[in-house]
Amino acid sequence: MSAICGVLYFNGRHVTQETSANMMREFEIYHADAVGTCQKEQIFLACHAQHITPESAQEILPYHDVLSGLIITADAIVDNRAELIHKLGIEHSFRKGMPDSKLILLAYLKWGHECPKHLVGDFSFAIWDERKQELFCAVDHTGTRTFYYFRSSTLFAFSTLIKPLFSLKEIPRKHNELWLADFLAMPCQNHQLDPELTPYQNIRLLPAGHSLIVNPSRSTKKIYWQVEKQQELKLKSNYEYEEAFREVLDEAVKCRLRSIRPIGVMLSGGLDSTSIACLAARELGLKGQRLQAFSAVPMASYRDWLPACIVADETPFIEAVREHAGNIDVTYCSSEGKHSLSDTDRLLASLEQPYKIFENLFWIESIFTEAQGRNVGVLLNGAAGNVTISWGRFEPYMITLLRTGQLYRLIRECWLVAKRFKRPHRVLLKMLWTLLPYNIKNMLSKFSYHKSQRELQALSLINPVFASQSSVDKRFHQFGYDKLFDKSTDSLEERKIDLILPYSVMLVSFLPNSH
Repeated sequence: MSAICGVLYFNGRHVTQETSANMMREFEIYHADAVGTCQKEQIFLACHAQHITPESAQEILPYHDVLSGLIITADAIVDNRAELIHKLGIEHSFRKGMPDSKLILLAYLKWGHECPKHLVGDFSFAIWDERKQELFCAVDHTGTRTFYYFRSSTLFAFSTLIKPLFSLKEIPRKHNELWLADFLAMPCQNHQLDPELTPYQNIRLLPAGHSLIVNPSRSTKKIYWQVEKQQELKLKSNYEYEEAFREVLDEAVKCRLRSIRPIGVMLSGGLDSTSIACLAARELGLKGQRLQAFSAVPMASYRDWLPACIVADETPFIEAVREHAGNIDVTYCSSEGKHSLSDTDRLLASLEQPYKIFENLFWIESIFTEAQGRNVGVLLNGAAGNVTISWGRFEPYMITLLRTGQLYRLIRECWLVAKRFKRPHRVLLKMLWTLLPYNIKNMLSKFSYHKSQRELQALSLINPVFASQSSVDKRFHQFGYDKLFDKSTDSLEERKIDLILPYSVMLVSFLPNSH
């Protein structure tokens, strides 16, 4: 991934060489194939670039289009290039080799502030319009790329990493107590309720599917895409849905194989990453290339103590996938000599904030290190597969059957699930609790301080006094967060919630190159 940053003064003050140099110095710990800056009076834009796609190798960023008076800096990989080129009517002689940032700039010239709606891919960019004296910023639909920013009456500054912003003397390094309260109070892996908050006061994160228009008088944030407002696809049969899903997934994988370096994948034995790996291996095979897979496995001294229903070593499943695909080379990473607390300080510093599931970082970094050693430019994974490929939680499915009037099927499914356990009647009672309306469950919970409540409160690390001062319960209500997880949601609602909630943090912060 590349990194971008910029500064804009509103009071007629010019950006100094010292200011720009201090910001760029914070990027130096990361590898760059090219570093570019553009400084014009009150505006400074920069890009610390890593070349991934063939077009990016010749890309110049920031890019200044003199005729239009536009300057762009971007961390972007556009996946719908062919569609975008057709919409923009670009001549054939100019299509090959045109960098993605130039496509974004042409899209801005054609559609203005609506241009992000026409882009598909991973992107974070800023465009300075000299004529309008306006800065236009945007991030991709799912927030794969970050965009942190600070705004005051005299200054606007942004960066895809937080640390460069603190190189500016106008930006104080003060902790955000609301973010900390969310982080400590939520008994789950999510970090915050408000997707715009960061661990620092006055530094905001531009949420997924948002754009930002900045001028001396104000900053205007706009939503250009929301998953819950997309038109529902209506097909005639399950087969047609399966074919439509395969088509979209296959295209998504193909787009991410556009790289000047070898392609890799983080491979487990589950459905998510193996689906990605098989599609990628097939496509690479047509080009005479092989897919490099990296899998975390237990250390040699590990002795399996888990019950039969939990798999600690997924090697047999990984080997089955490798044999089936026939075009995958697997590297097993056992992280010998490391543990959940290895290099914690360094890894959390790379993430620039606390992280709840830090015990996974040591084996993730082992995979990144192996991939970097093999010059991998794109490392695929099965992230978010639990809400797509392998999604299948039973509770929302029960609610769906109830709300659609499929009572016989609901009873039959519940009984079949209950039979799998030693105490089916206890399981059925739990299912009945799930089917109760939320208001009734909420009322009954007040009279019954049951075990699940105690367990959830034990997971919440927040000091009760601090929780009261931060109005945690009020914020939970404001953002619709159910700390007891008692709300009844059907399958569609559940998946929308999973896709809308902000990712806790993007682990690509210390990944050498990623897409």
